[in-house]
Amino acid sequence: MKHYSLIAAALLGLLLVALTPTLILHWQIQMDYQPEPEEPPVWPIPDDETEARKALFINMMLPAVQANNRALLADREQAQAIRERIVDGEQVTDSEYTWLTEQATRYRLSVPDEAEDISAGWLDTLLRRVDIVPADLALAQGALESAWGTSRFAEEANNYFGQWCFRPGCGVVPARRPLGARYEVERFDSLEAAVASYMRNLNSHPTYRELRALRERQRREGASPSGHVMAAGLSGYAEIGDTYISHIRSVIRVNDLGQFPDY
Repeated sequence: MKHYSLIAAALLGLLLVALTPTLILHWQIQMDYQPEPEEPPVWPIPDDETEARKALFINMMLPAVQANNRALLADREQAQAIRERIVDGEQVTDSEYTWLTEQATRYRLSVPDEAEDISAGWLDTLLRRVDIVPADLALAQGALESAWGTSRFAEEANNYFGQWCFRPGCGVVPARRPLGARYEVERFDSLEAAVASYMRNLNSHPTYRELRALRERQRREGASPSGHVMAAGLSGYAEIGDTYISHIRSVIRVNDLGQFPDY
């Protein structure tokens, strides 16, 4: 019995040696294959046709809004770090001055001629412009301006926020454009580009100075920027003025857009 057991053990050992490369290869394949987990939609798609359209719009728009807000926060943190160094008595470096000049150009802010003239006060003005646009506000404006992503301008030009341009051929000519008017509805290469342009507009245009002041006040009070609060600074966004503010707040409230993270 011991003789046969030894033979069987030897044969089993030879078999394992022969199969080892195959087993290792199989194990490596199993380890290398990592199936991508399917992320659930931001807003589950309901059966109701109208609600389904809204959910599809939010699932499309929200990632772009959040990504752009993360980029804004990164720039904001860099500007804040420079401000802290100035308060501590240090001077802006040449590379920092170049970066600040780029930011100033982007946000329509004049920049001092020399790096040593950059002050904490000037950076406070820049920081008022380099900040997030709350997700609920961006979603509500995008929904209202593009009929939840179904408008002609959204489909033909990736324009979800009703932004205009004034160079011939820069966009889509509205069918009911008044005689003599030269504006077009701006064409964007992507949804992401439209979101970035929309946020830069709110963060830089003189028309939205009040919106930025409201956001800054919330920051000083230790609160996160709120779309419902900041909407008070949007009377100049549409011809209907203060009525537009009511519409935006209604879209935020009725669709519970405040539930979505800003970034």
